[in-house]
Amino acid sequence: MVVRTVVNLPRRFAFPFIPEISRQLNVSLTSVQGVIATQSGAGIIAPVFTPLSDRRGRKQTMLLAVGMLAVGGLAGAIFPRFAAFYMVMVFLGIANIIYGTAAHAYIGDRISYNRRGAAIGIVELGWSLSLVISAPLAGILLDLSGLSAIFASIAVLAAVSFVGIWLTLPGDKPTKAPVKRQSLDFSKWRILRRNPAAVAALIYAIALSSGAEIMLIVYGAWMETSFEIVLTTLGLVTIVIALAEVVGEVTVIGLSDRIGKKRLTVYSAILASICYFLLPFIGINLLIALAMIFVLYIGVESAIVTSFPLFTEVLPEARALMITSIWSAHAVGRFVGAGLGGVIYAQATAGFTAAMMVSAGLTVLAAFMLWRFVPDYD
Repeated sequence: MVVRTVVNLPRRFAFPFIPEISRQLNVSLTSVQGVIATQSGAGIIAPVFTPLSDRRGRKQTMLLAVGMLAVGGLAGAIFPRFAAFYMVMVFLGIANIIYGTAAHAYIGDRISYNRRGAAIGIVELGWSLSLVISAPLAGILLDLSGLSAIFASIAVLAAVSFVGIWLTLPGDKPTKAPVKRQSLDFSKWRILRRNPAAVAALIYAIALSSGAEIMLIVYGAWMETSFEIVLTTLGLVTIVIALAEVVGEVTVIGLSDRIGKKRLTVYSAILASICYFLLPFIGINLLIALAMIFVLYIGVESAIVTSFPLFTEVLPEARALMITSIWSAHAVGRFVGAGLGGVIYAQATAGFTAAMMVSAGLTVLAAFMLWRFVPDYD
């Protein structure tokens, strides 16, 4: 969980500060949004790394990812230019994918299904904790020292994380049959295509992540424009999202294995879709908007995290492939959502309202696909 927090920092710090980052790099708002969209889409190549943790072991793969994080953070600190920012953010996005897929496979190998929801929920607290840390810290560092200080901090934390994994995480040796350790064979995608639950799970991941990313890509600019929030205050406001995500993850830890992972996932997605729809009309002042965003992200985070242990049982005979495919689907969704959100916000007459309507529709689609086609394994 601690290392997951560090690995997620590059994925989280930029969203509330897109306008300020664009000013510091002297580029347009859409240019920075494009960088984030590309970073989000980096997970499309996740299946390429399927054989890596099977062949080398989950621990070694996680060490590789954290090493990449340290190198990328150092590069970003040394070269604070837009071209370097672009390449570093994409590189760190790939490191995030490698770490996350290996960590989930590690849990899937070692934790029984009736406790896997709580286990993955605990690890995924790192997603919300990374925002709790990065939102105020990045706002202060951007204001005082600029982007270089943020990347330098990431490099130092990654180095400490590398040592922590090396010394404390129990090692694992590949014990699967040789076929599991071969190079990636894209013909194995037939396993996914022929399984309706697997296809529905991929559609769920794409649709849910698209809706969530649309919100993330536009809310910073919307709050700056609507409520005249200054830079450092925007970082503190973003903690509301992080706290909501903590509540969502704690909900998963406490309830997913008790009431059923599928049921909690569907209910959470429906809650999120309702909040997307209502936010443009009810969020007329800062307090109400923050309350709505808080409830929204409880639903979003619960829907995402609870689905992970559920999907580990869709194809237990090809778990690594299923996990990396789900991560790839989430990356596709984030890439589509980041690009679509920026275009809608810039081009539509009521940009934020239009963006939220699209998010609501995509999340309803996700809930339907999971409810209709994915079995309940509890």
